[in-house]
Amino acid sequence: MVDDGSAVEGTIMNRKTKIIFWGMIALLLVGSSLAICFIPKNGNTVVISRDGEEIGRYSLEKDQVLRFEEDEDYNIVEIKDGVVRVTEASCKNQICVHSAPISKEKPGMIACLPNKLIVEIQE
Repeated sequence: MVDDGSAVEGTIMNRKTKIIFWGMIALLLVGSSLAICFIPKNGNTVVISRDGEEIGRYSLEKDQVLRFEEDEDYNIVEIKDGVVRVTEASCKNQICVHSAPISKEKPGMIACLPNKLIVEIQE
């Protein structure tokens, strides 16, 4: 009986194939996990924070006008037809008032840096 090494070679190919197969499965799992993490989620809750602390949660589905005050500073936030905007503020630059509105379809954030107020939509 002559040993031509084919049994050993077959074992090595199986080992390489298994490594490639499991490596591709691992890449697929990691890629799927990253995609899930970075796909924007459409939320239903408007979250208002001041100076990094949450000060209120409001339904995106209920139309309302909210006033947030601290000392002499204030912001008026309107939730109407599922769209959120800052309609009035005491800050000088008025960037928050001129910011684009946010909604489920167009998520984002409205920030009033002088008044330290952040408006965003979360799940």
